Amino acid sequence: MRKNRVRPERKMLGRATWSRCQKGHSKMKSWLSAIAMLSFVACPSSLWAQTGTIGFDNVASGTIINNQYASHDVTLGCYNGTGLNACTANAYAVAYLTNNSPPNVVSLTSGTSGIFVNEQKGYLAAYFAVPVSSVSVDALAAVFAEFVPQSSSGNKPYLNAYGPVNPATGKNPLLATAVYSQNVTSLGTVKWGTWETLSISTTTNEIAMVVFSSYFAAGTPVYGIFDNLKFSSLGASGTYIGCYSDDANRAMPVRLISSGATVESCIAAATAAGFPYAGLQWYGVCYAGYSPAYAQINENFCYTSCASNPSEMCGGAWATSMYRTHLSLPVPVASANLGCYTDDANRALDALLFSSGATVETCFAAAKAAGFAYAGLQAGGQCFAGNSLAGYPPANSSFCHTACTANPAEYCGGSYYNNVYATGLTPSPIQSPVYEGCYTDDANRAFNARLITSGATVESCVGAAHAMGYAYAGLQWKGSCWAGNSLGYSNTGTCDTPCSANPLETCGGAWSNSVYSAK
Repeated sequence: MRKNRVRPERKMLGRATWSRCQKGHSKMKSWLSAIAMLSFVACPSSLWAQTGTIGFDNVASGTIINNQYASHDVTLGCYNGTGLNACTANAYAVAYLTNNSPPNVVSLTSGTSGIFVNEQKGYLAAYFAVPVSSVSVDALAAVFAEFVPQSSSGNKPYLNAYGPVNPATGKNPLLATAVYSQNVTSLGTVKWGTWETLSISTTTNEIAMVVFSSYFAAGTPVYGIFDNLKFSSLGASGTYIGCYSDDANRAMPVRLISSGATVESCIAAATAAGFPYAGLQWYGVCYAGYSPAYAQINENFCYTSCASNPSEMCGGAWATSMYRTHLSLPVPVASANLGCYTDDANRALDALLFSSGATVETCFAAAKAAGFAYAGLQAGGQCFAGNSLAGYPPANSSFCHTACTANPAEYCGGSYYNNVYATGLTPSPIQSPVYEGCYTDDANRAFNARLITSGATVESCVGAAHAMGYAYAGLQWKGSCWAGNSLGYSNTGTCDTPCSANPLETCGGAWSNSVYSAK
């Protein structure tokens, strides 16, 4: 056991106090008398989801950055370590060739000597005016030539996360620690590790501050260099998970808000509608669904700010700023798995809910929400739903051993074989749905929500719309099912295509909806 190690949690590291957009200053107080009081006047730009990356690269080398990022509701600082007194309460951005994003890293001093941080030299700290749920920082370990330790395994860069100050103790409680994983040993030359991201996440917005340094023991100092501080918070019971691609088929089928959405309004709408995912696109279009479905892409593609709140990002062109709403997907119990069933081109389960990317959980949830008795997964991630398996017998389970592309630990049927689950529902579709007429449509969509991609019937479409609380159901082009709360367009469409799942019924036409009341 090492002695004389100074643990940050034993020092008064400071706190941020915040009230909802009060005018004036919030003060961050250090418990070390040598550290000046840090203050800032930023009122949080959003009371909901906060997310950001601070690369320390937008200022000249040697700049004090304590309040440089106050617009992100973040202030920075440092305090001295156990012996070398390298820090004067300020954090600096300093250019150094060994960085993880050029040109700067964060430093204890205005010179390059201050970028080498351990508990003897000092600690760097970030304070969040509004507590966040996750924080990460990139770390690099270094040992100089004059130090030849037998092992550096106990001396590594680390990240500590702290909660808001506890009034009973006057201290910020330690929530979690993330430690650099590599062992770095000098053998007469400077020894560098590789860049590694230290991350801490919590289930609520409870991280009020973080501290990062490197553990120290006499004779075997290991230094940490730090870059790219990232953070995010739960917004309106949602968590930002990244920028995702989209196309005309829509990764998430339900458009809840056509324009003017903000992060908080989109998450709130998705949550109210029962969806586990919410996504914003092109300045403020809000979508929702049971899965992101498509691939995560570089954040640069989500470049449009929200028109109604320019401090928030609302995706881009065919790119979605994706959030989890933290609604739980209904997970099927083991008995719900009915096994493997045959299929053919006529489809045992008519309604196609996901054309790809489904998992057992997302397919089961979507089928249950739409009011279907059965969910079936096929071909690695297609999701079908229906109310009868009549005429399609069980098959050997070996035919349903195709792994789900979105979760290889699960099985998603096979080629024309469904891995079938019972949702537990006994469908009771609206009797004799009331036909409202044939209405025109266009690329902007008269109805925002696409509930069934193909294979819908009048009964299944109206039932799904009714189960999800929509006023109207619209069937289009042989069995695509849409829903909404306003007719909007004119009743001069041409509805002449039979439903593929029931040719005795009519399912709209090209850019025409057969509209039914779903009330």
